Amino acid sequence: MNQIIFGTHAVFEALSVRPQDVYQVVVMEDRQSKKLKNVIEIAKQKRCPIEIKNRRSFEKWISQRTKGDVGNLTHQGVAIETRSKNYISLSELETLIQTKNKIFILVLDHLADPHNVGALLRSAACCGVDVVCFPKQGAAQLSPTVYKVAAGGIEHLALCRVANIRYLLSLLNKWQVKCFGLDMKGDRSIYEVSVPAKVAMVIGSEEEGFNQNVAQSCDEIVRIPMSSALESLNASVAGSIGLFEFAHRQETS
Repeated sequence: MNQIIFGTHAVFEALSVRPQDVYQVVVMEDRQSKKLKNVIEIAKQKRCPIEIKNRRSFEKWISQRTKGDVGNLTHQGVAIETRSKNYISLSELETLIQTKNKIFILVLDHLADPHNVGALLRSAACCGVDVVCFPKQGAAQLSPTVYKVAAGGIEHLALCRVANIRYLLSLLNKWQVKCFGLDMKGDRSIYEVSVPAKVAMVIGSEEEGFNQNVAQSCDEIVRIPMSSALESLNASVAGSIGLFEFAHRQETS
C-alpha cells in the first residue's frame, strides 16, 4: 500500500532515510523556499523522479490521493508518493529489547487525534525513543496528517502495530521492560520515580485515558504535578513532557 507524505520537513526526511521507497516527488511550480530547494536537491541526488505541477493540478493530485486528509495543514508545495513504512513484528521487538543495553519504548493506547499522534511521534524522535507501539484498530493510524505533524520524526522511529495493548504490556513485563502509565491520577510524580535502562511509557486516549485492564498491566501509573488552575494537559503536551523527562533521567541514571 502506498503512502502520501506532504510538507517540506516530512518529505525531506523520507527522502534522506528511505529514498528507495519513493515512487515520485511532486512539486508545485513557482514555490520558492530554502527548505523546498533542499528537498529538490536531495531528490535529484537520490535519483527520485520529480514532477512539477501548477497549483490547480498539484492541489487536485494531493486531494485525490489523501482523500481530503489535509485539513488546515499547509502542504508547502511538495509531496511524495512512497511505499508504506515497514512495521516491526513482536518477535523483532523482543530481539531489539534483548540485544540493546538500553531501550525506550512509547506505547500509544488508542489515541484518536492524528495531530496528537503526530506531535508525540515528533517528540519521541527528538528525545531518542527507540520504538513506538500502537493498536491496529481503534486509534489514529499513519495518515498524511500524522506524517505532516510529525515533521519527519516517523522516519527515525521503529514502529510496531499490535492487536492488543494489554497483551503487549504483558510481553514487555516478561522481557524485563518496566512500564509506566502517564495519567493525571497517578500516585507518584514523574520526577520522583527512578527510570531504568529498559522502560516503556504508556499514554492513554484523549477522552478516556487508560481502560482498567491497561492500567492494571502497567507497573506504575505516574503523573505530571500541576497547579489546580487547570484539570489536565493535552495528551501530546503531557506525553512530550513525560518523554523528555524520562529520556533525561534514563540518560543520566
